[in-house]
Amino acid sequence: MKTVEWLQLLTLLTWADISAVNPTAMTPWRAGQLYQLYLMVYNELTRTLDSDRIEALPSGPPPRLEFLQGFPTRYLRTHTEAEIDAHMALEENSPQGGRGG
Repeated sequence: MKTVEWLQLLTLLTWADISAVNPTAMTPWRAGQLYQLYLMVYNELTRTLDSDRIEALPSGPPPRLEFLQGFPTRYLRTHTEAEIDAHMALEENSPQGGRGG
């Protein structure tokens, strides 16, 4: 699971699949178990404690390392190299001209 959006889609697909098997298959117990699983994964995906920040930077060009400094560690797990490059380009082209303004 990479993003909350994927988690939501998978949860909905699972609910629909169970419900499609038999109208009585989605019992309150099963719905509760699915919801509990959703909450556990959601909490893991959105966990951004200060202690969970990128400190040991990955290898790469200096501008990328500077850009990544201080991001939550999950940023590296949930974004591709191309997405990170796109985010860097957005920051460089922002009206503030980068992080510091």
